Amino acid sequence: MLPASSSDLIASEATRISEIHTAAGVPEKVFSRFYLPVLLAYMDHVQKMPLSNAAFSRPGGAIDFGLTSALISLRLAGTQMFNPTLASEERRVLEPQCRFAAFAATMATGVVLLSENTLITTRDNDVEYHPLVSPVPLSVWLAQHPVSMFTWRKGAQELTQSEGAAIAARFMPNGILNNFDLRVSLMLYNAINPKPLQNGIESTIARVVRQTISKVITHHVQVEVRQYQERGSDVHYDPAADLCIKADAFMQDDMIGPGSTIESIESPLQTAPATHHSSALPGGTVRNIENNDKGDALLNMAHPVLREWFQMLSKHENFPKLKELLKVSERGIAVPITMLGAFGVAGTSIRKMMVDADLIVDRTEDGRGILLKLQLQPWFMGGS
Repeated sequence: MLPASSSDLIASEATRISEIHTAAGVPEKVFSRFYLPVLLAYMDHVQKMPLSNAAFSRPGGAIDFGLTSALISLRLAGTQMFNPTLASEERRVLEPQCRFAAFAATMATGVVLLSENTLITTRDNDVEYHPLVSPVPLSVWLAQHPVSMFTWRKGAQELTQSEGAAIAARFMPNGILNNFDLRVSLMLYNAINPKPLQNGIESTIARVVRQTISKVITHHVQVEVRQYQERGSDVHYDPAADLCIKADAFMQDDMIGPGSTIESIESPLQTAPATHHSSALPGGTVRNIENNDKGDALLNMAHPVLREWFQMLSKHENFPKLKELLKVSERGIAVPITMLGAFGVAGTSIRKMMVDADLIVDRTEDGRGILLKLQLQPWFMGGS
């Protein structure tokens, strides 16, 4: 693999860089001093690599992911108040720093995700590149090792937040945070590749990063699915097997954290109307995932794999027996944990998607199930 100049890569994406500048809403001098160095560093660290085998898997995928995420993070950050409890004078200083921090943390997360998914070595495998230990970015390493190769990491553990912060510390241009408030710098490094928190508490910067990654990845998957459907295929299609593959890919990336539904923001990533898929429920009732039912509205915001899981559940040959395992109360619908593993999909994958879509109310008292929102009752019980 041969290195590419970061300035050349930036120049080749001039239109998107201009969009990022507009979204940042800062003068040219500020953009050149802070934002552009981060973008150049990102190009140096990801080069023309794909991001993962589940999303942005083509050459240059990491760049596509990074520039798209940069734009969305800035647009989302522009709608947030990061320090609502501070006096207005202090907020005027810290808010612009927090918006930049959300952007920088998103870019650093891209570098972390790339290192989680890819293995870059010399041809004889005696030297490996990794941003956590390499003293130079990937572009320089490739120049030093022109005979190198790339493969996907097999069964590698995801990096912890502290490991991600360490990579970010190497990735960030020297001195760029020198005049930043220490509180903002700490929040930046704590927002790298944010992980699910059991107490659900996270900084606004971390939430912006998490929601940005979620929106970008989800949109990319939806586009890929639509393109496949438009092309058509004569190959035998097994929906259960396909669902397993997509769920496995989701968990390999593990980039979507828990919390409230992704906020709608004006961006080119607004999803096109979804393809209509109907699923037959008992009594001959046909429900469409895009009708105005509250349960359907909840699922419209969920991951596509989770929507397919619900559709397949309602059409399962043992659906009447599965319904008998459910218990409905004023608190919600009690669903056994074992049911989440239907169709061969890991129950942990489905549960995580339910958490991300804010569908879970609580655990059942015996700890053997979860309570889902009552609005989902038509999907489980066959009637509202």
